[in-house]
Amino acid sequence: SSRNQICNWNSNSPKHGSTTPLTDPHPPSLQHLRNRRYRPIKQVPRTVTRYNKQTKRWSRIGDLCHERANHQSISLKSGLYVIGGYNGQNWLKSIERLDESKDIFYHVMELKEGRSNFGLIKCVEDNGFIVLGGRSYSELDTCEYVSLKDRNCKNISSLLCPQSDISALEVADII
Repeated sequence: SSRNQICNWNSNSPKHGSTTPLTDPHPPSLQHLRNRRYRPIKQVPRTVTRYNKQTKRWSRIGDLCHERANHQSISLKSGLYVIGGYNGQNWLKSIERLDESKDIFYHVMELKEGRSNFGLIKCVEDNGFIVLGGRSYSELDTCEYVSLKDRNCKNISSLLCPQSDISALEVADII
């Protein structure tokens, strides 16, 4: 179908690690989705480190509220935020912010849907961001606009097809 052609999946990527039976009914561009599984993560980190350019050293700055991997981080006017991810068992909705005066993270709000491996677009004008696609129990096509000012998440137009591991750009004004 034309939707499958639009998606343009890269099923040859070694990170998918899937093998496709010869009798697979799925189009070649989507075969890896059928066989792709998240491997359990044995140890998921909570620690956060910071690199000091002057001393050229890493230092620990505190622990996240929730263990997470495959999350995103973003620096905005109001601070450093850590969003979503996977804790070895569940896809996370949580958004945490670093309190730089105490070097601790605290829970700010939640996304509508838990996800990992998603794209993130910084919205410069309003100190918010957009979460694009990602992974939950399957690839996602949903997008959420997060307003930190209003502490509100709202669904916006979906992607053309489910996608994870998305690269995104900063934009000045799109909402």
